[in-house]
Amino acid sequence: MRKLISIAVLLFSGVSVFSQSGFDSFLQEIIRNNTQLKAYQLVAEAQELENRTGLSPADPSVEGAYLWGSPTGIGNRKDFSVTQEIEFPTVYVHQQKLATIRDRQANLEFQQHRRAVLQQAAALWVEWVYLNQRTEVIIKRQHDAQELARAYDEMLATGEANRIDRNKAALYLLQTEKHLQQLELNKQQTAMQLAALNGGETLTIDEPGYLPVRLPADPEVWLEQVMAVDPQMQWLHQELQAGKHSEKLNRAKSMPRLNGGYMTESVGAEKFQGITVGVSVPLWEKKNTVRAARARQQAVVLQESDFRLQWRNHLLQVFRRAGDAQQLVASYRDELAHIQQKELLDEALQAGQISLIDYLLELQFNYESVDQLMEAEMQLQATYVELLILTR
Repeated sequence: MRKLISIAVLLFSGVSVFSQSGFDSFLQEIIRNNTQLKAYQLVAEAQELENRTGLSPADPSVEGAYLWGSPTGIGNRKDFSVTQEIEFPTVYVHQQKLATIRDRQANLEFQQHRRAVLQQAAALWVEWVYLNQRTEVIIKRQHDAQELARAYDEMLATGEANRIDRNKAALYLLQTEKHLQQLELNKQQTAMQLAALNGGETLTIDEPGYLPVRLPADPEVWLEQVMAVDPQMQWLHQELQAGKHSEKLNRAKSMPRLNGGYMTESVGAEKFQGITVGVSVPLWEKKNTVRAARARQQAVVLQESDFRLQWRNHLLQVFRRAGDAQQLVASYRDELAHIQQKELLDEALQAGQISLIDYLLELQFNYESVDQLMEAEMQLQATYVELLILTR
């Protein structure tokens, strides 16, 4: 009589979920320690300092001269002057407004880098949770394979099984062990990538499952919310504002500049002193600056319009992909929940109705369905966290 072989196998993964607070803490840890973000923050601060340079009038100019007279009887000449050039008043107004806009853009550029880092971190987080869940499943399969191999070792000793079947069971156990080893290697690689994102510090993720997927009911409302906080969209909007002020600034710069100062001149006993006044005549130096600024503004309008269209289409595609993945996962779960193939296979093997090779092949089909479900769940979660990062 064949010994009872009990092999417990997951019919479907039944993915557990946990609160979003753990995921948020994970992202905050990355933000605190990521060296790229620290560098980008310093770049933004440096850019803001540069934006504030040159907002004041030009530095005054000081000149002096000592000229020897000839013939010597006329005496030597001494000159001294201090002059200051001043732009048309509205130049400083528009320069200040432009500097404020550039400050905002520097911060928005940092926000774009921040989002890219968070997207990378979220993808690695999903991969880590998937590898943990996958490891749990394979460990259970390994345990079942050990039980199967042990049972066939005993049956070989009593003559109830032949060496070929015993070797098949041993090979099946070897496959699960190699699968576990590969998963451990993948986890080590993922852990190294996470540490690199976390400033070289080891980052532990203890969560056993994914975030609960709650897609917005109205994609259009969600889309407008994402577009409103998108740093690239805001950067382009600021660039449109900058274009308007840049055109006005160049128009103001094409106005005459004033130049005034103080000057003294002495030759021997004679001395002259007084104020100097000058004005620049705008003929050709700023000839095409206004037209160039207007052309750049038109280009930015087109860029903003194109980006809005392309980004909107991309977001809708990601949203729809998440919805399709959610339906696929639900379908897998529903189908596997009603299949009792494992129990039937155990009964058939115990009754001698199928061979061990047929049992293992059929069991492999069952495992493949479980694996496909886990892959679908991972893809769903990866798409979902991508959507979550877009609102942060």
